[in-house]
Amino acid sequence: MSQLALFGGEKAFRAAIPDWPVRGKAEREAIARASEALFSGGDTERRAFESAYARFSQIRHVFAVSNGTVSLEMILRSLGVGRGDEVILPSYTFIATVSSVLFCGATPVFADIDPETYVLDAKRVAEKITPRTRAVIPVYVGGRPADMDAFTRLCEERGLFLIEDAAQAVGASFRGKSVGSFGSFASISCQLSKNLTCGEGGIVLTDSDEAARAFEPYYRGCSGTGAPLSEINSAVLSAQLERLPAQMWERSQNAALLDELLSDLPFVRVMRRDERITRHGLHLYLFRYLESELDGIPRDLFLKALAAEGVGVAAGYSRPCHRSPILSGSYAKAIAPTLDLSDESLPNTCLAADREGAWIGQNLLLGTREETRRIADAFVKIYENRDRLRKELK
Repeated sequence: MSQLALFGGEKAFRAAIPDWPVRGKAEREAIARASEALFSGGDTERRAFESAYARFSQIRHVFAVSNGTVSLEMILRSLGVGRGDEVILPSYTFIATVSSVLFCGATPVFADIDPETYVLDAKRVAEKITPRTRAVIPVYVGGRPADMDAFTRLCEERGLFLIEDAAQAVGASFRGKSVGSFGSFASISCQLSKNLTCGEGGIVLTDSDEAARAFEPYYRGCSGTGAPLSEINSAVLSAQLERLPAQMWERSQNAALLDELLSDLPFVRVMRRDERITRHGLHLYLFRYLESELDGIPRDLFLKALAAEGVGVAAGYSRPCHRSPILSGSYAKAIAPTLDLSDESLPNTCLAADREGAWIGQNLLLGTREETRRIADAFVKIYENRDRLRKELK
């Protein structure tokens, strides 16, 4: 049995994973091309990207915007969501999902996640609907679409706007339909770490002509905000979009292999499969860590040991949004004085945040199959050395 790298042994995972983002001649040429027209005031590159993404996603209306946070705010404003309204969303998400609701003057209402997917649970959402509810925002954590059969049905029955927070789910699909096909809108992030990136940017999608017309004034700045993506960033996205399909294929193959290799380990639970998800965004490889099945070794020590073996890993959203100091501050209290920040109705969220949640970054899924096997070897190595690791607790 080899010694853990944490205690001086050799790393189990050594791989020449490409730097992220992958870039080269296509991106350099795109930047040079856009730079020539930088001060012309045109929008050729942005429109070209929007058209290319419309073809890729088969979505009718595509708006390239400055980032994936302002996109949500503009969506909510265009739908007329504001003061006195409630928007149901998960706490297990990046703070931008919540802040966009507050910036519109509306009240975020937190519902719990499914413990086997970490995505918002439609049944828990149904329990939180009141006469003030106007919209629901399921967040596609890690790139996994929510149960869009359930959410579409629920929102149609209750007359609610369905907004897909697909920040991490570029390219994902459910029943063969792209994200953005189900709700009033979808929002995608193109921030530096994302699978389709230009450093900072975002995409708003809708298949509704009516919704697109309502969104346009906010996009242009005629009704406030105004956030079209720059020409340089748009040109970079066009180049990155060319790379995306092949990268998605590699991630899907390596993620499936990891599922297979890790499923036999007693202290790991891979996320529940759903055959209706025809394409997973795989911005992250999520898994659940079961402390009780690794001799009581806490998650932080396990993740430290795994990182020492060379596997880039994180605890995920270890501080869920309902615990964020932003929401207990004077601004949030002035806008949403009835905001519920308690843990009691979010047991799955708290379990994921405090003890079980973990994820591996998407760039590790771009290695070879053999390199992916070495990621699994690092998990096995820790399991075989659990007695030694447990001594660190004394």
